[in-house]
Amino acid sequence: MARYIPLPDELRARSFDVREASARGVRPTRLLSSDLVAPFHGVRMHAAANYTLHSLCVAFAPRLRPGECFGGVTAASLWGIPLPSQWANLFNDDGTRHPELSGACLVNHP
Repeated sequence: MARYIPLPDELRARSFDVREASARGVRPTRLLSSDLVAPFHGVRMHAAANYTLHSLCVAFAPRLRPGECFGGVTAASLWGIPLPSQWANLFNDDGTRHPELSGACLVNHP
């Protein structure tokens, strides 16, 4: 049986970029363990984490380049601004993603 290798303390309570994990000595095979999920390419978070809009934005944040930020409906939701119902139903009441959402929908606006 493979020996479980704990993550460094700095990575245990939050999502993280795989480059950061590598810089902290985490081996690539550890990043494939069943206790971690990849909500986005190059990002890991704990499998037991509650998937909410906020938690997914926090998970994606390490992938943002300088000067980039969340905008539009995402920003409005994060700020608690009321939205029309067709835009507000991206997540179930328990925080899980709707089955129709297979991945991230990222749009670059000029």
